[in-house]
Amino acid sequence: SFRATIGAGYTGDRFSTSVQTRVTGAAKLNTQWTALDVDDNSVPAMAFVDLRASYYLDDNQTFQFYLAVDNVLDQDPPIIPNDPTAAFAYFFVPTRTEIYDFLGRSYRAGFRARF
Repeated sequence: SFRATIGAGYTGDRFSTSVQTRVTGAAKLNTQWTALDVDDNSVPAMAFVDLRASYYLDDNQTFQFYLAVDNVLDQDPPIIPNDPTAAFAYFFVPTRTEIYDFLGRSYRAGFRARF
């Protein structure tokens, strides 16, 4: 399936911000399946929006506060059947975790210092 990341940002003297959209195009569960194998073989397209901001507390850009919000719109990933006999079947998440954001909206904030 199609995958892309689109972003835009602004950087000033002390403040910077960015927005990023992660897009995954529509796909099929299995390219070998037909209508005889499964009723719905489709996986819908998805887009996740992320925001970032940071602010330097001093003119020397030594101390920085940052904030990040992933999956701002709190999009749920598509439900994709998994093989329960596969490795790690004891930790079952009904989607492709390597492709889709399955945590929902998440926040991070922190402080950086450069010496």
